[in-house]
Amino acid sequence: MSIPKTLVGVCLAIFLSLPLSADDILSDQVTIQIDQKRQGKIIKSICRALSEEYLDPKIASDICTFLENKLADGGYDTHISAADFAASLTADLQRLSNDRHLRVTFNQDRRTRITSQGRIEEAQRQRRERERYINYGFHKMERLAGNIGYIKIVEFAKERAGWQTAGAVMSFLSNSDAIIIDLRNNNGGSPRMVQRVLSYFFDETPRHLINHSFRDVADLQEFWTLSELPGKRLTETPLYVLTNQLTFSAAEEFVYCLKRFSRATIVGETTGGGAHIGSHDLIDAHFGIFIPYGKVSDPLTGENWEGKGISPDVAATSEAALNTAHQLALENLLSGNSSQFDENRRWALEALDSEIPLEMMDSTLLSMLPGEYQQHNVVFDNGRLYFQPRGAARFEMIPVKNNQFFLRDIESVKLQFRQDQAKDGVEMINLNVNGRIERFWKQ
Repeated sequence: MSIPKTLVGVCLAIFLSLPLSADDILSDQVTIQIDQKRQGKIIKSICRALSEEYLDPKIASDICTFLENKLADGGYDTHISAADFAASLTADLQRLSNDRHLRVTFNQDRRTRITSQGRIEEAQRQRRERERYINYGFHKMERLAGNIGYIKIVEFAKERAGWQTAGAVMSFLSNSDAIIIDLRNNNGGSPRMVQRVLSYFFDETPRHLINHSFRDVADLQEFWTLSELPGKRLTETPLYVLTNQLTFSAAEEFVYCLKRFSRATIVGETTGGGAHIGSHDLIDAHFGIFIPYGKVSDPLTGENWEGKGISPDVAATSEAALNTAHQLALENLLSGNSSQFDENRRWALEALDSEIPLEMMDSTLLSMLPGEYQQHNVVFDNGRLYFQPRGAARFEMIPVKNNQFFLRDIESVKLQFRQDQAKDGVEMINLNVNGRIERFWKQ
């Protein structure tokens, strides 16, 4: 497939708000004043770039006609701030194209295109180092109560060096009974990393995930699941994916492919709606433009999520999405075949369902809880209660109903407190998921 020069080095990238890459920049601080003459030069440069590169030439032509007419009519005269001018241009571009990738950027620093080989290599080195620094987008891994695996992916990194990290993350998840992948606020990244991570959730049979097409390029770029991967595949593990309005671009591609094959339950908000592929270019020393020159499409229908986003299977606010998915995972496991860990999961579900603010507890009893219980301690510190077993670290106490508390990160124990008027004291009852009960009196 012949790829035009605008695609070289970036045809596999789908970026929204990530730092600029290989056609990068050097800078020194200056102050910008914008006037109508400067506005005209910028709009002329934008129109030239759009006519040469934008994925839909007809839309590009309509945009340019509008921008030129608005400029002539004084429509940008109030935008004396360079940043305001860039924001106004972006609003016009996105309204006319319904393309959330298409945008004008402004940077106070003076920028020049990197053209020498040495500077290109330095920009590439910095990008590699940045991706290593963010752990190739794998921000957090955790085992949640009930043996639910959780990973937070903030970006799908471009570098092949991240593939080994992806394999290690999948290995961490391999013993989970269900998995939650958190893509909230993930603005996108590389479809090659998307393809690799997706492949772990399917068997070795190749599946046609998605197509990419580019302006002036006849052939489609097809993405299939990978038949060879290091480590264990997680083909049978129930999967939940968290989304919000800032889940965008390549992150949406990840969501779309899983939803298309009914492989995951999507929990959260409708995604941002960006299914185009592009790159950033400079207009002048301070202004740039991100121009989409390609798009993503479903192999069967030719459709995508541009301008409309991907709706969740289970709607939840961004803030509530994780707890909602965790509850769903536990409920679905409990509704399946019985397991020796069912009681652990019931307790974990109870903790999620029943957590209440500390101030809603009985105030009289609450004031009596801190103290020593036969060498165990309950401590009130900075608005929180903690249980500190004898000779051990302390655990935050999570209040639930009936004067009971779960311990954060300890899913096999809960504490119940009872005030005994006859003894004029407080009893702490230590309940273990295996049925063992221990009682301790406050001294």
